[in-house]
Parts: sequence; structure tokens; C-alpha cells
Amino acid sequence: DACVHGSLALRGEGSAATIRGIAGESAKRVFDVNLRPLPDGVEARDLVEPLLAGCYVVKMNEDELAIVQQWWGLDATAGLADALRQLNERIGATYLVVTRGGDGAALVDRESGTVVESPGVAVDVVDTVGSGDSFTARLLCGLLDGEAPGEALAAATALGSWVATRAGATPKHDAAALEALAGGR
Repeated sequence: DACVHGSLALRGEGSAATIRGIAGESAKRVFDVNLRPLPDGVEARDLVEPLLAGCYVVKMNEDELAIVQQWWGLDATAGLADALRQLNERIGATYLVVTRGGDGAALVDRESGTVVESPGVAVDVVDTVGSGDSFTARLLCGLLDGEAPGEALAAATALGSWVATRAGATPKHDAAALEALAGGR
């Protein structure tokens, strides 16, 4: 049982109220920060900050990490591991994840404070639409199925990279191609 949502749907008050209601009742919540330009007068921080606390997984990219760090005056010069730990001390996600494009991804585990990194997978990018959502879906499935965070992160990185090699947001998965890509790290 998990509620997975991003910030894009928060731009409309009706959908934002629905998400807040469902999220408040969910045992595990996954929040993809997904910052995008907003209508005039709407501040990203006002939409995003209230939903960061208490998540099972918070996922953001490197640029979003820098923006959220700035909101709270956190050390922007901190290395990646320290930056993840500092931010997660504020938001308290079970897992805080930062995607880094071709450089892979990193995750901090709240319970242990351990930071694990997954290196990028070299691919010929065709279309990045859907890569982040595929990454998030695979990460969540792995974590919910009891995989070690590092295993789930590596599999999510491989899947997100593979999706970027295909046109469209939801390509038909090719298990053999994905396994070859993951094995070639």
C-alpha cells in the first residue's frame, strides 16, 4: 500500500486537495519532487515543502536537491552523501533519493544513515520521458519486496537508463536487453 505522487498535479487546487487527502491516509507515501515552472504568483516551496515530511521515499534530481537545500539554508558545498543526510534530517524520509542523470543515483537510508550510490549506465539516449517514473517504480517495487536499498537503487538506475534508450514514456520492457544493460555496468 503506497501513494505515489509528484508535484506537477499540485498546480490545480482540486487535484492538490485530492493528493493531500489520499497521501494523509496512506501507509507509505512516495513523493517525486519534479519541480517545473509554475503560474505567476505560485511558489514551488509552498506546494512542495508541506509534502516532504514523513514520506517513505522522496525522489528528486540534483537540480531539485540544490533548490531544496537553498530553501532551508543547508550547506550547498557539502558532498553528495552529506547533503543527503543533512536534508533528510529535515524531512525524515525513510529513503531520500537523488537521481543524477548519466552519473547514476544516490540514496540515504534514514534508519542507518547509510548512503549508497549507483553509478550511471552509459546508453544512447533517445527519449528521457518516462525514465524517472520507471526509475521510481522499480525502486519502490524493490524496496517493498525487501531488496537491499543498494540492489533496488542499482536495478532502478538500470531500468531508468534503459527506458531512455526507447521512444515514448512506456516502452514494452525487454527483460533480456535490460539484464544485459544491468550486467554491463
